[in-house]
Amino acid sequence: MKKALERTISKLRGDVSAHTPGPWESYPHSTEPITTIIGNRTEGIAKVLASGNRELDTANARLIAAAPELLAELKDALAHASEDGYVIGNDKRIRAAIAKAEGGK
Repeated sequence: MKKALERTISKLRGDVSAHTPGPWESYPHSTEPITTIIGNRTEGIAKVLASGNRELDTANARLIAAAPELLAELKDALAHASEDGYVIGNDKRIRAAIAKAEGGK
C-alpha cells in the first residue's frame, strides 16, 4: 500500500515538460486589440484576440497566464492530501482537470 501511495505522489509531482514553464504573464498591446501571453519573460505562448469586450479579453488572458501555477497547485494539493491520508471530496474532478491540462482525458 505504501509503495502504491509513493508512486502516486511521485507521479503527481512529476515534471511537466510538455509546456513552457511558468511564470507566464499577460501583456495587452497598446496599438493592437490583442493580449499576448509570455513565458520566461521572452517566449510567446498565446495571443488572446479581441472579442469586442476588453474586460473579458483581459480576464481570459489573466486566466491563461495563471495556468502553470494553477496546475502546480492542484498537483501539490492532491499530493499533500494523499501523503497525509486525507480524502479530497472532488479528487476525481481534480485528477480530470490535471489530465486535461496535460493532454489526457
